[in-house]
Amino acid sequence: MNIRNHTFKTFALIFGLALAHPEAFAQDQDSKVENLKIAFITRKLDLTTDQAQQFWPVFNEFDVKRKTIRIDLRTLRDKEELVEAKDKQLATVSKMLDLKEDELKLERAYVPKFAKVLKPWQVVELYSIEREVAKHLLNRMEDRKAWKNGNRKGSDL
Repeated sequence: MNIRNHTFKTFALIFGLALAHPEAFAQDQDSKVENLKIAFITRKLDLTTDQAQQFWPVFNEFDVKRKTIRIDLRTLRDKEELVEAKDKQLATVSKMLDLKEDELKLERAYVPKFAKVLKPWQVVELYSIEREVAKHLLNRMEDRKAWKNGNRKGSDL
């Protein structure tokens, strides 16, 4: 009986904290997603311990830079819808293309850095694995949304 009471109190406390501080709960979800991504990539690339220790700092640096570019691109896309003047829309499109070029340059710059710690097949595989991770995460989000909306066809994550 003591264990049940303790478990209930612990659950109630965690649930209450999640409701009181949704930002903290969201950050916890983000870190879970990030940990799943790391585990998935590590497993799919079959990284050795030495490779993983060298690879992840390089990849994380790359990922931060890429996320910055993608945030800037998303911000431009959101603003573009609000702008009605045709010349400003064309300037926005030009900026968006510049950001896409920046992302491509970043990827090109990191291939040799990845090649220093990974085997050639692992470098090639990294890009397809990243698409696979993104697709998997999107599917999980869609399943959760369907589950929350009462459509029980999605997996119960």
